[in-house]
Amino acid sequence: VLHDAQACVQHVLRMLDAGGIVTADGQHLPTPIHSICVHGDGPDAVASAQQIRQALEAAGYRLAPLPALV
Repeated sequence: VLHDAQACVQHVLRMLDAGGIVTADGQHLPTPIHSICVHGDGPDAVASAQQIRQALEAAGYRLAPLPALV
């Protein structure tokens, strides 16, 4: 579990670049990524979500609400 906002950003971008899940030990599990889950029960959750959003938008990703994807 990641708590540092910048570590969360790096992990999300790494998964998107890899086209799948990158495990803690570096394994690559190919899978399409359609959503990012940020658990809201930690003190850094809001900062992490904000920084992830900013990084995704800066990288050119288009964000959409979940209902628009299903």
